[in-house]
Amino acid sequence: MTILNYLTIGVIFSFLVELLLNKLNNNPQIKIMNINWGWGERTTAIIIWPLALIIFIIYFFKAIFR
Repeated sequence: MTILNYLTIGVIFSFLVELLLNKLNNNPQIKIMNINWGWGERTTAIIIWPLALIIFIIYFFKAIFR
């Protein structure tokens, strides 16, 4: 895997997380905490996307099966 592929997957992952957060924040039926998703979080998610993906999946399933 080249650096360009790695960063492209990170950008796609960050984009999908941002879409999900926007959808959840705009839905009045779902109450979530006000999550700040700024440039620092985006950059970190792009660089360490495999770890961020694992953490996202764990907390996603914890929220569903709560």
